[in-house]
Amino acid sequence: LLERLAADVEPEVRAAAVKVLGRAGMALTSGLRDPDEAVRANAVDSCSMGDGEAHGRALLGLLHSDPSPLVRERAALAIGLLGLPIGEEALVTASRRAEPR
Repeated sequence: LLERLAADVEPEVRAAAVKVLGRAGMALTSGLRDPDEAVRANAVDSCSMGDGEAHGRALLGLLHSDPSPLVRERAALAIGLLGLPIGEEALVTASRRAEPR
């Protein structure tokens, strides 16, 4: 049921479903490509609770290219929480980048 809700037409419903799936330990990587910022941010959070190696490259991609400062911030936090060796340089670079407030 939650996977169906994660594909709902309403962004708020998708974001909530992705958040609950993440809490249950089920990272929904399709949410990382969602057009809605809140859905992507919740999907990043769910990836930070799972298998880091499996999601590391996707999180790095978001850190470098997502248009949303919220998603980039969450991606940086997720990479840090997962302790990914591939992310150390990216985190240092991101910490020096000026973000809009």
